[in-house]
Amino acid sequence: APATDWEEAADAAANPEWNTEWWEAEEQARVALVAEACRRADEETVMIALTHLQNQAIEAVLEPAEMVVEAGDVDDEALIRAIAGAAAQSIYQAGLLLAAEDENDEHQIFALKYKLFELGRWPIGVVGNSFHIF
Repeated sequence: APATDWEEAADAAANPEWNTEWWEAEEQARVALVAEACRRADEETVMIALTHLQNQAIEAVLEPAEMVVEAGDVDDEALIRAIAGAAAQSIYQAGLLLAAEDENDEHQIFALKYKLFELGRWPIGVVGNSFHIF
């Protein structure tokens, strides 16, 4: 379900009715990709690289998140943190795909989420049975 304005996007992001099955499926995919990446390289190297990626991702997306929210004439620090966190998570997940050299269709949701951010969209998440995007 597309969010049509910042208020709808913020409401969707703050909605406590997240679809837990969707979240669990993403978490299972993340765990499988970490395991595969550790199979391809030693675990310490993988974990150091992923931690570095996560730290760099947060630094890279925080200012653009602030700018886009301010451009929407919104003053909401929680919304900025939600967008930056989601973008950083998407970068991390895309990095996992690369580290695991994974082309499994069931994990491509991570590549698709990354592509949505790349196109200037915010894949907020699944609430109920609807995928919310802004």
